[in-house]
Amino acid sequence: MGATERIVRHLRLRADSEASVRRAALKLEDALRCASLPDAGARVLLVRRLDLGLIAVGASPQTLSLLLERRVAAAGATWVHGAGPNADRADFVFFRDALEARCELALQLAHAAPCAAWFWPLAVPEFKPAEGAQANLRRIALAIAALPEAPAALPAWIARLTAAGVAPVLAQAIGPVEAAALLRAARLSVDASRSRTIQMAPSELPRLASNAQDVDHAEGSPRRELAPAFTALPSWVQTLARAGGFVPQVVSVTPVARTAHTDIAAGPSQTGNERTSRKHGDVETPLAFVGPDAGAKDVHKSPVPKQIKADTARLPDQPDGITTEAAPEPPSSGRPFPDAAPSAYGGLLFLLPVLQRLGYAAWAEALPEGAAAQVVQHLLALVLRRVNALLDDPAWMFASSPLNYDFGNIDLKASAIWGDPALAAPRGCVAKDIVALAEQAPSAAALARIWLIACRRWLRRVAGIGVASLVMRPAAIGFSATHADVFFRLSDADMRVRRAGLDFDPGWVPWFGRVVAFHYTNQLPSVPAPRTGRVPDGG
Repeated sequence: MGATERIVRHLRLRADSEASVRRAALKLEDALRCASLPDAGARVLLVRRLDLGLIAVGASPQTLSLLLERRVAAAGATWVHGAGPNADRADFVFFRDALEARCELALQLAHAAPCAAWFWPLAVPEFKPAEGAQANLRRIALAIAALPEAPAALPAWIARLTAAGVAPVLAQAIGPVEAAALLRAARLSVDASRSRTIQMAPSELPRLASNAQDVDHAEGSPRRELAPAFTALPSWVQTLARAGGFVPQVVSVTPVARTAHTDIAAGPSQTGNERTSRKHGDVETPLAFVGPDAGAKDVHKSPVPKQIKADTARLPDQPDGITTEAAPEPPSSGRPFPDAAPSAYGGLLFLLPVLQRLGYAAWAEALPEGAAAQVVQHLLALVLRRVNALLDDPAWMFASSPLNYDFGNIDLKASAIWGDPALAAPRGCVAKDIVALAEQAPSAAALARIWLIACRRWLRRVAGIGVASLVMRPAAIGFSATHADVFFRLSDADMRVRRAGLDFDPGWVPWFGRVVAFHYTNQLPSVPAPRTGRVPDGG
């Protein structure tokens, strides 16, 4: 649990003396820190004005805190999404996270749309309204690169802009030096493989996902190539966009049949343009047209469209010609936290602090890029399977990433803590030493089982709680490209978890690819009861 940043840009107080104003300002500062406002997690809430009315001279900070809560709660359903058409006239504006605010502003800048709304300088502090679009796009990109979560945020931001078709505008705004800095911040290189991708929330998948596949085509059948609009982008944009989950659109290109017994005939066509063709038996295949014939199309020199489109994910049982919307419109009004989904396994991410205690971060540094994240995903999926979690529970978002690359066997050194006597096999257990198990099966799935054994033994012997008891607790889960927020009811606080410090905010977790935070609130909706289950030692 971490303190939420709350900033007041302008405070207007009127009293009979300057000393009274100063005292009231200090009390309001304390009240703002203590108030239970709906701004927990990654959400960005922006309030244009808030009238507190008359304040008693002797009012305590606790009284003012309750007043703030009532005034904000009175806003109710008047919160408006920052991308909504009436956001500039609203007094209460929200974004799901800071990255979404930067995405929406960048789209406005790239489309040369006006960005004079009152909330933009507050939601995106690096934005300078007096400067041009390219300068501000550069500022936003460098600001994201300076964040701890830049390895996840930068690719996700550029993937969103690429999917919206404005990547060429961004490419013009970023010079070679800045481009190299962005790649370093994202821990990528231009020649990096596509093994690392950012796992998106389900609401983001239709924007970026694709059903494109690399297929070996038979000779003479149409060949699928990346759309020219994407290949025309600088290599650094392509690298970051793909790492962010963007899959470019593919186009079908009819290949040219090449045989050893081909007769080549060349001559002027009836339109006056030169035409070249190959004859193979009784079939004549046109190769290319040279000249101003408007009806001819050159598949090798097709014009670059103004926008870049991504293939959208197809829903099950849909006809081939029907695809999902490329970019669903955000809700224009309602609660500022519509994406938190109820889960029966909200304690799943409590395993991340356990892994940190066991030295997972140091162990992960010796692994290939992305391999440590894959081991964690295998571990979380293994736990959910062993507690019989329903497949539609949102906790599976933490354990599944269909775009990840399979690293196969991972060359590694055993973690130093694996030899700790506290993690030794229980008396009478037939399981071997953890180090020996790791040497026998170095795949990501096998390593996940070994780390789960270590987590289970540590939890039982240090925290006094089992894995199933830790994981199976109701919560609401908020998930985005950069953040994972878990909301628990205040009445469900567990002293075993608190004593072990497992609900302290991990913050940015590089080997999980998210900023992780835990929150306790009295405003949590009803959540399903978890099934009964247990997590055995695993051998």
